[in-house]
Amino acid sequence: MRTILFNTLFIFSLFTIWSCEQVIDVPIPEHTSEIVMSSFYVSGDDSIVVLLTNSISVLDRDSLIKPIEGATINFYEDGNLLFAIPEITEGVYVQQLSTPLLPGREYRLEASATGYESVSAVQTLPEAVQLQNCMYDPEGGVTLDGYLQDKITFDFQDQAGTDNYYQIVIKHLPDTTGFSDYGVSTWSLDPIMEPGWQAPLFNDDIFDGKLYNLVIISDPLYDPSFQIAIDFRVISKDKYFLSKSILASFNAEGNPFAEPVIVHSNVENGKGVFSMESRTFKILN
Repeated sequence: MRTILFNTLFIFSLFTIWSCEQVIDVPIPEHTSEIVMSSFYVSGDDSIVVLLTNSISVLDRDSLIKPIEGATINFYEDGNLLFAIPEITEGVYVQQLSTPLLPGREYRLEASATGYESVSAVQTLPEAVQLQNCMYDPEGGVTLDGYLQDKITFDFQDQAGTDNYYQIVIKHLPDTTGFSDYGVSTWSLDPIMEPGWQAPLFNDDIFDGKLYNLVIISDPLYDPSFQIAIDFRVISKDKYFLSKSILASFNAEGNPFAEPVIVHSNVENGKGVFSMESRTFKILN
């Protein structure tokens, strides 16, 4: 009898606790709109493209993200001003390059516009990596579910003494999907591989400065007349964390139990990402 009474009182106390409601006024700071600056440069590109928009409050459902017009954008190499980037349409700024940008150099973007605090971001263009001993084995690999996949193996030399970040995309050529930057389904059973936005990612934490052999599996060629190619990317630390945070944001969408995701930014006094990467492209068949 005492046990039943105790259980009844315990359950009643839980309902009592759950039924209590306390309203807490949480002060929400006023949002100050900032410049959102985005620019992604790939080695060999013949232009620098910068997009400028404004930030809005997460609680502001009535305002729209708008392009920022009439801004001043300056581009520096190793601290020296190279050029100002002109606006070609609303919020889009483009500068054609007479020669490609150089690996190992530090580049800085600065943007200012009326009504906003000036912003800046810095990147160093990474060195490209040469692929060695590339081998393509049609349907020579298998997924954890037992499906046959194409198998691709190659070696590459990691640069010693610095943190390096990589992204790999396998492409079928000619590309008819309209999503050439994403390529086909690509993965590896190597424990270094991490999921990322657009394509798998990895870093050199366990093989710094060493020659590394990587085994990749990807979707088989559905047309034997197509070619298969490796798009191997040496990306910046900021592109690496941006890719991981965008994927985490996608995965958290619609999940009421997921923690809020802050998308990575490297823009000082604002939001957005300025990123640089080098790519090595190799056709295998």
